[in-house]
Amino acid sequence: MTSPATAQNRVITGAYGYFDPGKLMFGVGDTERDGHGVFIRWHVDTYWDTVVNDKGNGTWTDKYLPYSWPDATLEWKVCVTGVRCSSWVQERL
Repeated sequence: MTSPATAQNRVITGAYGYFDPGKLMFGVGDTERDGHGVFIRWHVDTYWDTVVNDKGNGTWTDKYLPYSWPDATLEWKVCVTGVRCSSWVQERL
């Protein structure tokens, strides 16, 4: 069983991502001048979505969840396009 969501983040070479359960919001930042965009891939049950930041090094993108899923499990990971991804983060909403 997963515990209630807390502010989680993941850092990998080239990207930083977080989920804020209080705001039901993701943020993803590009941290390297490498020519690759960054994104967060996430899902709740069968609903999948992606938060994309392709604006380049030093930029940030925030996105709110489109719905509320009380007591559901959220899974997400941060990735550098075509290069690498973090491990999956699992949180209870």
